[in-house]
Amino acid sequence: MRKLSIEDFKSIMLAGAWSHEVNVETVDTQHREEHIYTADGEIAETRHSEYVHGYANAVSSCEDITVTYEEQWSFIKYDEDSFDADDGHWSLDGAVIIDEDGDEVAIDWVIEDIDDLDSDFTEIDYSGLELTETKDIDVQASDVDRTMTIECNSGPNIRFTGDRIAAAASSDNNASGSSYSGSTGLWTELSLYKTDKGHYICHKVECTRWQGSEDYSSLETCDSLEAVMQFFGHDWLAKDLYENGEIEAITYVDDEEVTMSDNTITLKVDNQPDLRFDGECIGTASSSDNNASGSSYSGSAGRWTELKLYKTKGGRYVCHQIGYTRWQGERDLYKAKVCETTEEVIKFFGHRWLAKELYENAGIEDVTQID
Repeated sequence: MRKLSIEDFKSIMLAGAWSHEVNVETVDTQHREEHIYTADGEIAETRHSEYVHGYANAVSSCEDITVTYEEQWSFIKYDEDSFDADDGHWSLDGAVIIDEDGDEVAIDWVIEDIDDLDSDFTEIDYSGLELTETKDIDVQASDVDRTMTIECNSGPNIRFTGDRIAAAASSDNNASGSSYSGSTGLWTELSLYKTDKGHYICHKVECTRWQGSEDYSSLETCDSLEAVMQFFGHDWLAKDLYENGEIEAITYVDDEEVTMSDNTITLKVDNQPDLRFDGECIGTASSSDNNASGSSYSGSAGRWTELKLYKTKGGRYVCHQIGYTRWQGERDLYKAKVCETTEEVIKFFGHRWLAKELYENAGIEDVTQID
């Protein structure tokens, strides 16, 4: 094996007739799950990703000497910005480098001291890796101005020709009122697009100001509004999106679409479609957030509850409970249930004083028969 002084090795590196070959190899792909938690510590969302890692090297040869530069790399599939490669290390075959005392010297140390080293020794082309992917849907090549590409962390980006038809966003500012996300520094942006050929593109971005965290976007292509609502769900932000896009997220209580009239009632419900039916209100009761209101005081300043009972044209009962708030950063809460009998109604509302006031107003007996 050849022994080269430090200066001889540097001279060969700078003036030798070198050939270069680059290799990029994928070692493994791992599926990962990341849980996103609510302020209460519950899992709000599970994000799935593919973690790809491998190695790459630039192998340089000159006569019987081979110098190899190798680095490890990794990225999250479909997230181009996640690509990362380490500082790399060197190896030498066919020779050893010795100092003036005859002791072997590490090649890494010698390379660091070489000025103007040709970039071919370290330059690695990663263009062959599929860091990201773009899928074309309903692209009209002649309409460049309305053709857009939406990025996604959980799958291919999507390019299409169309328009954004609705948008909605929460806020990370707890002074923003009912649009507050519930967590400082975190908020969500929703967008709905429609292609020129009638497909819907759903886009959701979980935004963050937190150090060490990054925005996370997801996409879905849908053929119908029902599929759109399956993607976005029915929380308050999704319902803001639907309202802005003039999309009705409605369940018809009597199992048939209602023609709007003076007797048509639509009730807000959290985390499910709103309810619509023809009918009338047969009872109501409300507490008060004013502690000077006597026995109707809710027990919490700035918060109170309203109960309403409806009867549909088809003979069903619809229970509706609204928890109102005047507190900054809180939203009104809506619950509802469709019932076939008064027993089911009582099971929903319970037996507290406000519920009993409702039953009295609606002419419902809440008693237990003895003997």
